[in-house]
Amino acid sequence: MRALRVGDLVLLREEQADTFVKHHGAGIVTRIQKFNQEYKYPHITVKWLRSEESLKFLEKDLMRPDDS
Repeated sequence: MRALRVGDLVLLREEQADTFVKHHGAGIVTRIQKFNQEYKYPHITVKWLRSEESLKFLEKDLMRPDDS
């Protein structure tokens, strides 16, 4: 699996993802924030297509649909 990039289509990788996907749908990576003093790990901002909300996640919490 290659690293996520801005513009990638993603889904949440979780056991409870079904409920989340029904509400938010798939998302598009809009920003990748590298390490800094505030964050220990890189954070990925995703804009969810159905709800149009933007939320931050760790890369390990997301997957591209073709990687599932």
